[in-house]
Amino acid sequence: MHPVNSLKPIMAAALVMTALPIQAQQPSADASLDTRRSYDIPSLQLGSSLARIARESGQPISIDADLVRHLQAPPVQGRYTPEQAARAALAGSDLWVVRTPSGGWSLQRAAGASKNGAATLPEVRVTAQADTGATTEGTGSYAAMGSSSTATPLALTYKETPQSLTVLTRQRLDDQKLDNVMDALEATTGITAFRQGMGTDLSGLWSRGFNVSNFLVDGSPSAFGASNYVQSTALFDRVEVLRGASGLMSGVGSPAASINMVRKRPTAENQSSITVEAGNWQRYGAGADVSGPLNEAGNVRGRLVADYKDQKSWLDRYAKQSGLIYGIGEVDVDRDTRLGAGFSHQSENNDSPLRTGVPLRFADGTSTRFARSTNVAPDWSFFDTRLTHFFVNAEHDFGDGWQGRAELGHSRYQYDSALYFLTGSLDPSTGLGGVLWPVRWASVDRQNSLDARIKGPFTLGGRQHELVAGVTLSRTSRDTPDYGGWVGPWTGYDGAIGNPATWDGRADGPAFTKAGDTKSVETQNSAYLTTRLHLAEPTRLILGARMTDWKRTADATTVAGIRSSTKIKEDGVFVPFAGIVHDIDKQWSAYASYTRIFNPQSASIRDTDNNVLAPERGNSLEAGVKASLAQNRLDLGLAVFRTRQDNLATYSSTLGAYEALQGISTKGFEAEITGQIAPGWNVSAGYTYTASQDADGLRAVTQIPRNSVKLFTAYRLPGDWHRLTLGMGMNWQSRYGYVDEAQQGSYSVYSLLARYQVDRTLQVSLNVANVLDKRYYSGLGNYGGVYGSPRGAMLSAKYQF
Repeated sequence: MHPVNSLKPIMAAALVMTALPIQAQQPSADASLDTRRSYDIPSLQLGSSLARIARESGQPISIDADLVRHLQAPPVQGRYTPEQAARAALAGSDLWVVRTPSGGWSLQRAAGASKNGAATLPEVRVTAQADTGATTEGTGSYAAMGSSSTATPLALTYKETPQSLTVLTRQRLDDQKLDNVMDALEATTGITAFRQGMGTDLSGLWSRGFNVSNFLVDGSPSAFGASNYVQSTALFDRVEVLRGASGLMSGVGSPAASINMVRKRPTAENQSSITVEAGNWQRYGAGADVSGPLNEAGNVRGRLVADYKDQKSWLDRYAKQSGLIYGIGEVDVDRDTRLGAGFSHQSENNDSPLRTGVPLRFADGTSTRFARSTNVAPDWSFFDTRLTHFFVNAEHDFGDGWQGRAELGHSRYQYDSALYFLTGSLDPSTGLGGVLWPVRWASVDRQNSLDARIKGPFTLGGRQHELVAGVTLSRTSRDTPDYGGWVGPWTGYDGAIGNPATWDGRADGPAFTKAGDTKSVETQNSAYLTTRLHLAEPTRLILGARMTDWKRTADATTVAGIRSSTKIKEDGVFVPFAGIVHDIDKQWSAYASYTRIFNPQSASIRDTDNNVLAPERGNSLEAGVKASLAQNRLDLGLAVFRTRQDNLATYSSTLGAYEALQGISTKGFEAEITGQIAPGWNVSAGYTYTASQDADGLRAVTQIPRNSVKLFTAYRLPGDWHRLTLGMGMNWQSRYGYVDEAQQGSYSVYSLLARYQVDRTLQVSLNVANVLDKRYYSGLGNYGGVYGSPRGAMLSAKYQF
């Protein structure tokens, strides 16, 4: 990757309108000259501001990157014609817009142009493709005004998607300081974060009564599940969260939700930024993001993102170091073909991580009430991970609306750990009695995948419809050493610790002895077909199906040479999807959808006979209404849902193994509003009610709350205070807990944001979490609990050049 000062200028055209129905009926250039519309564009780099004006107005603007380099545009707010909006963005510069012979606009220095627009320049023809309709970077909005392919392979807008969808845009990720996927999802409507540890393998995400296990990267399924929780959001443009089952995209998975993490892509203009941050508890970080064209023609572009954090915590002795590097390049071979390639590598080292939390009660049943800084992790414990991706892709326009895309990927997830389980009964007077059982876990997982699809329109019955056909091939191998399981008194290890309130973490390190190895291979080959039929002008029917062959083999070998093998497979698994969307008017739509569920159990989910449980199966129904208001800058959704699941795995402490629950059903309601409710005012607010019960009608999945509210809003002050943005957030949830003895009552946690735009290149932000310093448990188990973060502040600065 070339350094930023070697990025060469290009001549590039800004984006035109992305909504196809508008393009099809676009008025002539002359007719649009006096068309006024509302603009609410924050202060951006000048090239990005003009590109957004071009996209929203439908008037192409030819931009010479040399003219706009390093220039910052002021906010553009109010009702303007396209020319007036462009002039507002150019205020304070020596640039002017002039008409081109084709009816578009071009930039020229004011000294060489007539201010009445009479001067003209030749039109610049750009060959680079610009498939950025859904890109959220630079929009300054919480609303995703483009399309999403998380629910189906079709590119559908928010209002066209017949399921609940939340898009965490780049602006929202930045405003709320959502630095990793776990934090981003915890801030999302309908998602519950259940933290039974810090820096370990025990954190979980739940939605609609089930554990979230479906993850996609740029729409392609990821086999690594919960390992994606720790991914840095620095490499993503947005995170799309589809609640409910989505077997049409992933083939297998739970009915909870699907998380599509969409990578940043190279930009047509040079843009670079450096960020630094510092917070209490000795938390520090720095990052850089460099993007732009790599040749004068502009058909070769690249981007490099780097991020590093060194952070301690409110927990005694716990520390985390994480690093990310991400690179991507794109080449426009011609007007119809684009090639891309990239990689990412992220590492995370956790020292003395907290697992299962601190004991909740003493031996006499009284509450322990340990300080939130209490850590029962021994000084020898650690949990380290490495996550690496390589990918190449190709996109081609075949003409007549037909397009193809294919991506080949290789991923590697490696973890190594020395962890523990804290057991025993604590004496209420001395605090003694706690005992550690150590364990060693490690694995190297590799995934090779191919995702290819073709989509386009077809005509039937006098109407135009859409069709997508594709295949997904995946092979995941896992090399897992066996260190013999838990270590304890039965192995000669004395794990007694001191009083947790005063213990310094010093303990004898256990001797882990390797007992064998297990090598497993999981393959999933799927073919899918989806169509959107325009039954009538306001009504569209989406039909789809995926056929999947799934197989898992595992070969275990002990150090004594004893071998054993297991094989499980499911052939011809049929997962249908049906959805209908009816436009009530231009803003409102009503929808309903149905899909089935197929989710193989993890190899570690075994019954009393040591057999892996049968795959989870079920179905999911959803209905609701959606609206795209304020010229698609504000999204609103109301939904009711019902999911039924068989073979839901739950651990039985009585049996010492997992058992499969039948007839688990979840019903609920969701309401969410996201976007801009006024110029400069972003908001994301949602309410969720979820109730799960078993086949006997008794409450199930009690570890997640029935009611929750998520809110965050940020407002850029008007007038002389326009450089200042203030924000506030609130998360509330009702009572939850695994058992009656371990319950967390309802609670609210508040956060604040203050950001100041010092000048065109520098902004400074302050984020304060848990402003009222609420004491609560973010996760509860049968024995221990994990406290949520106390009040914490992070000061960050971003320099753009």
